Formats: sequence, C-alpha cells, structure tokens
Amino acid sequence: MTEQKRVVLLTEANKDIGIFINNAAIAARDNSIEGTRTTFATNYYGVIMLNEHLIPLLREHDRVANVASTVGPMVSYLFSKELQEKYTSPTLTTQELEHLVQDFLSACESYDLERIGYSSEIPYPAYTVSKAALIALFSIQAREYCNDKNISIYAVCPGFCATDLNDKAAGGWSLAIGADSILYVINTPTNELENGAFYQDDKKLPRICENETQVKAFVEHSKTIFKPKQ
Repeated sequence: MTEQKRVVLLTEANKDIGIFINNAAIAARDNSIEGTRTTFATNYYGVIMLNEHLIPLLREHDRVANVASTVGPMVSYLFSKELQEKYTSPTLTTQELEHLVQDFLSACESYDLERIGYSSEIPYPAYTVSKAALIALFSIQAREYCNDKNISIYAVCPGFCATDLNDKAAGGWSLAIGADSILYVINTPTNELENGAFYQDDKKLPRICENETQVKAFVEHSKTIFKPKQ
C-alpha cells in the first residue's frame, strides 16, 4: 500500500478531526544524494502530503501542530544573507519554497552547496535544512489556511529528546517532556499565540537564531550525535 493510499484511508475514517499533530522525521547518516532525497521525502514532502489531505477536513478555528526542530533556526544562521531573506520572507509562496528546496537538492547532487549560499559548516544538511524548510512551509500554510477557515498552524520543537533518531543520545529529554512542549500550542488560547510562528515550551522562537555562540555550540554538538557511515 502506498503512503498516498494510507493517507486517503485515514481521511476517509476521520471526517471530524479538530486537531492534529504532524510529526515525522528521519536523518540520513551520510551526505549522499540518496540519503538527502530520502530524508526530504519524509521530513518535508511527507509532511506536505499529510497536511494537504488533512487540513481541508478541519473546521473553523481548529489547529495544527507541526513538529519541527530548533536546528532549523540554528542552521539558518549559516545561510547566506540572500538565502535568509528568501526563507523568512513574509510573502514567500509554496512555489518559491519548492524552488529553494529543489535548488538545494540539485546542489547536493553536484556538491555545490556553497555556491548557492549554504555554508560548508552546516552539519548533516539533509536533516537540518529540511527543518529550516519546514518552518518556512508552516508560516506559508498558516497564511493560506487562516484566510480560508481561520485555522491556526504552528511549528513546535519538542526539545532534544532521546529517541531512535539520535540513538537515545545521552542528556536527551524524556518523550513526556517533549510531548508537553508540543501540547503547549494545542492547549494555549489562540489569542496568546502567533499563527504560523515557531515555539518551544512556552516561548516563541526566531526563525533565524540570533546567538552566534549557540550556533557554534550546536555545530560542535552535532558532530557527536550521529556516527556517519564510512
């Protein structure tokens, strides 16, 4: 059964959803184009597919929590100024974002990321850039669906949790703590939140990290999380 068929069956069985939490992620253990495309197929295009099928089933004033990661703002700090402006533009469209993603994938294939504005310091670009693209996507979708049904769409980070994704990394939070962070944007009154914004715990986070020291620490820490294939 294809993923598309599973989504169709899910939507047929759930005509009155109200709220949904979209959470899917994998991380390639190498920088191969195959690993990069597989990562984006799940982390980016899989999320798009589910949202496109489920959001139209929501009613007026329902809400969506899309699980993202603070690696998005961290890695965005390492983008060129031009790329930063494109990813965070308040008028960015889904088509323009798709062009950015396709340009990224093409540059990965030709080992030419720096030419189009992605720093060589970016760790695990398949995973980290997919999260930056997701946060941009959710801002776009919030604009689109707010106009249609006044639906609230948020990006949210559960924090650094110990999961299979990071081999149960030492120091990772429990899943319960991560779930609490996600549920914040579900349970908080919408007048206390900004539609399309990015949250962790009870705090709104910037689309681009503003702390160089934090970014440098993130880059160094990322080297210890995964063990790349040789």
